[in-house]
Amino acid sequence: MKKALSILLSLVVVLAALPLTAVNSFALTEGAWEYTVTNGAATITCWTGTDTDVLVPVTLGGYAVKRIEHHAFVGSPISITIPEGVTEIAGYAFRNCSRLEKLSIPATVTDIAIDSLPSENFSTLVIYGSANSYAKSYVEECEEEHLYPYYLTFTAFEDLFRYNAYGNIAEVTGCQEDLPCVAIPSTLNGLRVTAIGASAFEDNLLVTSVAIPDSVTRISNYAFYNCSSLSRVVIPDSVKEIGSSVFYKCVSLSGITLPDSVTKIGPSAFKGCTLLTDVTVPDSVTSMGIDVFADCTSLAHYYCFNGSAADTYAANNGLTGAVHFFGDVNGDTDINVQDFGALVNASLDDTNLTDEVARTVADFNRDGVIDALDCRLVKLLSQGKELPA
Repeated sequence: MKKALSILLSLVVVLAALPLTAVNSFALTEGAWEYTVTNGAATITCWTGTDTDVLVPVTLGGYAVKRIEHHAFVGSPISITIPEGVTEIAGYAFRNCSRLEKLSIPATVTDIAIDSLPSENFSTLVIYGSANSYAKSYVEECEEEHLYPYYLTFTAFEDLFRYNAYGNIAEVTGCQEDLPCVAIPSTLNGLRVTAIGASAFEDNLLVTSVAIPDSVTRISNYAFYNCSSLSRVVIPDSVKEIGSSVFYKCVSLSGITLPDSVTKIGPSAFKGCTLLTDVTVPDSVTSMGIDVFADCTSLAHYYCFNGSAADTYAANNGLTGAVHFFGDVNGDTDINVQDFGALVNASLDDTNLTDEVARTVADFNRDGVIDALDCRLVKLLSQGKELPA
């Protein structure tokens, strides 16, 4: 007993001596991304992918990405697009990316190490950023100091994206270049971007990834119609309306999670997305047009809430075989005491749920964690009671 107590006290002393960042930081992996989490924010430490066009994720493991670390990127990228939210780029972050031709830096970045860019480059490197951003000042400083042995140039988002101005807000109507990865800025010339206009990126066969800022509330009709290479889109928890045929014939799109802000989905919004396998529709959606998911021949997992508009749409359009209700952990299409029991076990140890579908529906409030709140909400439903507002 004394020996065990001595070991415990020694461990406490060691932890107390560590810097706060060391205690609060831990390493994780998601797909091709290695990252650490410190004080609730993610830092990218390594990208292990082989793609030539890379869109940095907005979040990793549910944590907002804020920093790109030293030597995070090596090798193949020709274009790297950083979405809004990232604030810092460390030294040597892109040092060994000798093929890099395009680097998009958002206005949220306020700290870029002077030695972050490639040490050599086989062509011109174009930096994209807002007209009055830190990125522009950074490029100007690099040019004045002649820091890099290749031609470095800057293109403002205001010159890259087409848009319509309405008072103090803007609607993006397109892009001057067919970029493979697109991170739409939240402001253009001081105007807040609140919408993506009709047919803005229609028939763009090159775009593979799109990040939409949390200033956008509406994605208009045909915005990404027939973007046949589009495989990844980040829709923020600000978008309320998805118009008609927005993602019609986006045949490379494999999964979509709609945020709780969405209330309306227009007709044929995802029609003909033949590789779409996973869809999540929140109960905030109260209106769904005809053929929203028509001809989505690979759709296997349709996550929704029992009794919601999405549930009604599934029942009326032959999707019941793919439906999974949030809270229905045992998959019997009814939320009952057995689901509550399974949730209690999972909240104590989430390894008790090995099935991916069960783990997804167990997170009833969709906050990324299976916990006591999920248990409480499912218990209320299993008792036939109303959920709190």
